[in-house]
Amino acid sequence: MKAKIIKTEEEYEAMLKRVEVLMDAEPATPEEEELELLGLLVESYEKEHYPIGLPTPIEAIEFAMDQKKLTQADMVQYLGSPSKVSEVLRGKRALSKTMIRKLVEGLGISPEILLEVEQYSKVSYLNPKPARLRVAEDGASYGKKTKIPKP
Repeated sequence: MKAKIIKTEEEYEAMLKRVEVLMDAEPATPEEEELELLGLLVESYEKEHYPIGLPTPIEAIEFAMDQKKLTQADMVQYLGSPSKVSEVLRGKRALSKTMIRKLVEGLGISPEILLEVEQYSKVSYLNPKPARLRVAEDGASYGKKTKIPKP
C-alpha cells in the first residue's frame, strides 16, 4: 500500500487493515518502517476526525482511584472529611484550591483537568502580548495598589 495523507473514511479503513497486517513486523525491516509511517498517518487522521476530549475532574479522580486501588476512605487525605469525599464524587461539591493542590501533588492528576481548562490551539489573538499578573503572596493584600515593574 502506498503511504499517503488519509482523506476519506474508506482510505482510513484500508490503512487500518494494512496496519493490522504489519503489526507483527520484525524490527529494522522495511515492514516496520512502513508500520511506523502508516501509524503516524492514522494518528493524524484520528486526531482530526475522532478527537478525544479531556475527562471531567470526577472522571479523572475516579480513574486515579481505580489505578491506585483507593477507596473513598483513602480519599479523605485529599478531599477532607468523608462527607466531602462523597459530595465531590457525586458532583455536589466543587473542588477547592486546597483539594486541587493535594490531588495534583498526591495523585498526579493534571491541574488542567481539575480546573477544567480547555485547550484552544486554533484560537489566534490580534495582540499576543503576555498578560502581567500580580499574585498576592501569603499574608499580602490583593487590594493594595502597587506599581508592577516592567520586565
